[in-house]
Amino acid sequence: MLLAAAVDRVFVETDAYRLCIGLFPDNHRARRAYEAVGFTAEGIARGSAFFKGVHRDELVMAQLRPEWERSRPAART
Repeated sequence: MLLAAAVDRVFVETDAYRLCIGLFPDNHRARRAYEAVGFTAEGIARGSAFFKGVHRDELVMAQLRPEWERSRPAART
């Protein structure tokens, strides 16, 4: 609920068109949480994260304003 509220706040209070987030591809719990609030996987940024001295791949996910608008309950009425 907190994540959904944060996404809503960004799109309601700013003119942002795109929100993006990066996560490690093996973090399935995070991916499910982001998908549940409308983020879509876009691809892998190879070696883009440097974590504990190791370059790791990063899964990039994003949500666009039109997608968010379509998912809002008010948009369905």
